[in-house]
Amino acid sequence: MSDSRPLSRRETIGIKRNLKAAEEVPGSAELAPLCISTDGTRAWARKRAEPHSVLFCDLSGDKQWKETKVPLSAGNWGFTRCAAEGAFFAMQRREDGMWCITDGEDANASTYLQFCMDRTEIVKTSIQPLNVDDIPAARAVCCIPDIGIGAVIDDLGFVFIPMFIDKKPEIYYRSKELESTLSVQGPLAFFVDRDKVIGIDLRHGEVKMNVPIFQMDKREMVWNISVSGPLLTLCTFFEISDTASNTKNECETGHPRIMSLVCQSDNMHWVISDMTGVAAVSADGEDGKVAVLTTLVSPA
Repeated sequence: MSDSRPLSRRETIGIKRNLKAAEEVPGSAELAPLCISTDGTRAWARKRAEPHSVLFCDLSGDKQWKETKVPLSAGNWGFTRCAAEGAFFAMQRREDGMWCITDGEDANASTYLQFCMDRTEIVKTSIQPLNVDDIPAARAVCCIPDIGIGAVIDDLGFVFIPMFIDKKPEIYYRSKELESTLSVQGPLAFFVDRDKVIGIDLRHGEVKMNVPIFQMDKREMVWNISVSGPLLTLCTFFEISDTASNTKNECETGHPRIMSLVCQSDNMHWVISDMTGVAAVSADGEDGKVAVLTTLVSPA
């Protein structure tokens, strides 16, 4: 369902630089990071050396890296699409397209997916498809503990993949223009379809939100989305096609805006900040604040 309330209000954002970093777990050149669970309690990584085993570290526990009880390899290739929620970790292994979910202990499941002949549907298969073009490629994934995986898949849309039962994947939303970012809050998954934000109920695929993004330029794309409580935040960038002729710093032209949608019952509106060098954003709906990771540091 679409929301018809006016979304044209623009406000300014006060910026406070207060990042404080503390080393929780000693770094290691032998490990490559994968992701951290949405609640911040568990980190996941892979070994750089073969067989590139997946490891996890309980940040609220002993803070020691452990291999999964059932051996799991992240593969030889980088750019692994993965996500973690609570104790669970989910990924599509880029090397061969295998989909995996684990809690590091006894809960484990894996499968391959394959396009049907007309490429409008996908099915599970126990073996790797021979033709690489038949393997659906994930742009972004979300982990649904004890259940399965949600994924933005190239040239198809948003797909729910049940991992612990013998049931075929369901295409909840079809589009060839979904961006490579996902955010989950409770049973809802949020993603971007070119110039609008879509919210899907993961339980039965119903669209709960369909809201246009404020004044999106034709060349503008969404880099990152984060949802928390009544606050939805995203940052955008312009795709730079000719860097040789670009006279500005690439970070300045590449990441021009942070936008937050305040979803109050009687007042839905966008809050916008023109901040350069934005690498990622994270919403905190409880405090009504947005954490911003930047690549540029302004002079003191």
